[in-house]
Order: sequence, then C-alpha cells, then structure tokens
Amino acid sequence: MSPVDHLESLSETMGTRFVYDDAAFSDAVEELQSAARGFENFRLWTDLAVRFGTRFDAEGAEVWYGAGPQYYVRIIDVPGKLSGDILRFHRDIPRYECNLEVIGDVVREIEFKSMDEVDHSLDDVQDAKELLYALPVVAYDKEIHFTKPPRTRREIEVLLKCRGSAHIAQLLGRTEDGRLVFPRYPDEVDNFMITAFRKRSIANIKQWMLGIIDAVRTIHTAGYTYRDFSSVNLLGNDPIILANLECTRAYQMVYIRWMAPELLAKDIPDDSDYTTASDVYGLGTILKLICHANNPRSPYVNWPMIPPFDQIYDACTRTDPAERPLLAELTAMLEQI
Repeated sequence: MSPVDHLESLSETMGTRFVYDDAAFSDAVEELQSAARGFENFRLWTDLAVRFGTRFDAEGAEVWYGAGPQYYVRIIDVPGKLSGDILRFHRDIPRYECNLEVIGDVVREIEFKSMDEVDHSLDDVQDAKELLYALPVVAYDKEIHFTKPPRTRREIEVLLKCRGSAHIAQLLGRTEDGRLVFPRYPDEVDNFMITAFRKRSIANIKQWMLGIIDAVRTIHTAGYTYRDFSSVNLLGNDPIILANLECTRAYQMVYIRWMAPELLAKDIPDDSDYTTASDVYGLGTILKLICHANNPRSPYVNWPMIPPFDQIYDACTRTDPAERPLLAELTAMLEQI
C-alpha cells in the first residue's frame, strides 16, 4: 500500500477524514515529491545566475543561468514537445553557453535579455518621506533588529495599522538613514522552507497556517489586501511571522504559481483586481508550499496535495473567486484537523 493510500485508509479506520498519522503524511510527501522532482538533473534549473533567476508566466518561462557570463533562455510551453518537456523536467535544453529560445521543437539562438530591475521606489516620495521621518529613531543593533528600506507609502501605513499583531512583523521605528527597523525573530532563517522541512508535522503546518491566516485577517481588517504570497516573506516558527507588507502589486518574485487566475488574466493587474478572494488563493498556494517543504520549481509540474490538507487547498484555489472560502471558514476547516 502506498503512503497516500495509507492516509486514506487511516481516515476510514478512525471514522473521520481529518485524523492522520504524521509518519504516513511525511512518507506521502516524500513519495509525491520524488515523483515530481527532476530539476536537479539539469544545469538549467540549478545554475541560476541570481537567487530569483527563473520567471514563469502564462506562456512558459524565462531563465537566467551561469555566474559569469550569464545566459538567457526563453521557453514557450508546447505540451508533448521539447519545450513542454523542458518545463516539466523531462528533458534538457539542447546546448549551453548561448542564449536560446525554445518553442515546441524549434530551437534558435537569440540576443541576451537582461533581467529587468523591479522599481521599488517610494510611490509618493514626499508624502512617504513625511510618514517615514515621523517614525521614532531606533538605535540599530544587529543582534536584536533587522532593517529594510521602505518601498511604498502604503507599506508604512499598513505596518502602523497592524501594530500589535502576533503574526505580523512589528515596526519599531526607523534608522537615522531612513531604513525601517523590526525585531529579529527567534528561529529566523534565510528560508522558511528550511524550518518547514526540519519541523514538518501535521500539527505544525496547521499552527503555521492559522498564524498566517490571522496575519492576513489583520491586514484585511485594516482595509488592505496582502498580495505578496511567497515563502520568502515568512519568518520564525512559533509564532510564524508574515513580513514585507508593501500590499501593492505582486512583484516579480511572486511567480505564476502563487497568483490567482483572475490576476494572471491581466498583464498588469489593477489595484482593484486584488481582493480578499485573491488573497485566499494565495493562502492555498502557501499551504501547498509548506506541506511540501519545497518551492515547486515549475508550475508545469504537477505537485499534488495530500490529506489532510488537500480539500482546504482545493477550496482556496477554486477558479471562481466567489466560491473560495472566507477566512473564518478557512480557519474552521483547519481547526477540524
């Protein structure tokens, strides 16, 4: 009996779908990951030029690889052809040390394309600076603080309105040179997925998700949507902390796999396109990332969810935003586990 089948049999034996065995859960995760992996076999996906060297979109992917010189590859998805197989980790690009475009089985050399820099400048410089410099000055100590530059006026507004939340990075003030100051949280690591892997259990995943939902609820109550669902924005462990509250558009690091279909339908979503329902979709994808303790490298690879979190994921990621659960309903679903 496979680990996934074992999970289902446990639910029948125990008389409820929401009681599971941690060992069987971990075995099922490993089984599904091993079946879906494959990127480790190809230099294209492992020799990235920068940390976020892969960009997925509705057509395929752009990849920058190589430390120096760098090379650029554009892949347009055509299922069943070379380009589709590359995106699904079944085949490699035909040659390296050149810039390529792959569409179906057609491969041609192209000009290098540089990775566009995302404009993180303040959206309203004067107003934002006025709000920034109204914050108290904090004597920065790297042992107990971390800092970041403010990116939007809205970021400062949201942080101020969300003060007191146990699951949102708490703004302490600013440095003399205008950086935002936050406490350094216990168990903080560069990548939350390391924590998710080391401490993976059904109880911990439930606890982390309830904390993230509480943070998003606080943001919604303040009159904003979060938008930037990415594992790099998670800190700590107990409690889990949601960081980077720009709450504007989703930046490039938020790949296609984290975005609701109604957002992907537009080249550049309007501010009003981001809703509480699109945030619920983001919560579903974060749940998937945490369960697998691994960032799926390609949205073109099927990374199935497993019990006891599969039905919650399915509900969050329904195509119709009106059919997605409210945060209160999502909390109730998790509480049943």
